[in-house]
Amino acid sequence: MRRAASFFANKIQQKRSYATVKVKINGRELECEDNFTILEAFRAGKRQQKWKTPMIPTLCHHPSLMKKDKIEVHAATCRVCLVEVDGKKLMPACVTKVWDGMEVDTQTDKVVESVRSVLKFVISRHELDCPSCDANRNCELQDLLERYHVSKKDVPKIVPLHNEGDLKRLMHDDELKHFEQWANTQSLS
Repeated sequence: MRRAASFFANKIQQKRSYATVKVKINGRELECEDNFTILEAFRAGKRQQKWKTPMIPTLCHHPSLMKKDKIEVHAATCRVCLVEVDGKKLMPACVTKVWDGMEVDTQTDKVVESVRSVLKFVISRHELDCPSCDANRNCELQDLLERYHVSKKDVPKIVPLHNEGDLKRLMHDDELKHFEQWANTQSLS
C-alpha cells in the first residue's frame, strides 16, 4: 500500500515540475511553464502584466461550452483562435503548446483575415436570430462579428444543389464564380 502511494506521489510531482520558457506575444516577452497553450500564456500575461492588447478570440474554447450537458466540446474546432507563430504558420492558440523562443502575433493581416473567414463560415450556417436568443447582447459570437466587422451580407449566398443538372446550371452564375474565388483565397495554413 505504501509503495503504491509513493508511486502516485512521484507521478504527481513529475506532472507538476515544468520547465519555464520565454515566449514573445505581440512583441512582449513573457515567462510561463512549457505545458501552457498559447491561449493560456496570453491570458496569464494579460493578467500579470496588464496588457492592453485585445483578447485572442475563442468560440469552442469558451468556458461556458467546455462541459455542456456532460458532453465535452473539443477545443480547436472553431479555428477562431488562430495566431501566427514565428512569422510563418497559423496555429490554433487554444491547443498549441508554447516552446522556448516562440514568437506569436495575434493581430497580423493574415490572422485577422483568417478570423474573418472563419466567422463568415460560422454565420453562413447560423440563424442570427439574435433578438429571440437567450444570449442576446451577452454573446461572444456577436462581439466577434462586431470586432472583426463581419455581417451576414459579407457571406456569399450558398444555393443548395439537388442534382447534377443544378450544378451545371449554376456554373455560369456569377454569384457562384464569386463564391469559388472567395473560397479559394480563404485557405487556412
